[in-house]
Amino acid sequence: MLVSTSAGKDSLVCAYRVVTLAAEAGCLDKVVMVHADLGEESEWPGVRELAQRQAERWGVEFIVVKADRGLLGLVEKRGMWPDAARRLCTSALKRDKIAPLFKQITDALGLDEQALILSALGIRAAESPARARKLPLAIDMRASTGQRMVLAWHPILELSETDV
Repeated sequence: MLVSTSAGKDSLVCAYRVVTLAAEAGCLDKVVMVHADLGEESEWPGVRELAQRQAERWGVEFIVVKADRGLLGLVEKRGMWPDAARRLCTSALKRDKIAPLFKQITDALGLDEQALILSALGIRAAESPARARKLPLAIDMRASTGQRMVLAWHPILELSETDV
């Protein structure tokens, strides 16, 4: 179980739900929290450390991935800021940098059969029309292979900002 975290409120509630359910199921040791570091110029000071403290609080593994260039570097290369249609930071700085972890996890398991990876993301339907169309649980066809099936899970999809 891989939980993406920005250390913000949505990520925190998402992680809380995942670790609570994993602890109840007796598999907290299978939870890994991953923080996609957007670079010094794009993150609030201390965000990475806060994400790590949150993972340590629950006793789960913590991994940081980092893009070759931060958000401002990508904006400079592209010549424009991201917008709702081109969520540059989500794809290039987060999803694309987290994706190699799926292979690493699969390889480390050394299974003779397809591995199942649950990838939890703290997104809410109320944040945008595109997010409102997401399913609470779906196969991530981009990340799934013959060696692994990756399920994208949105444990807080139905929550409002007030609920969070």
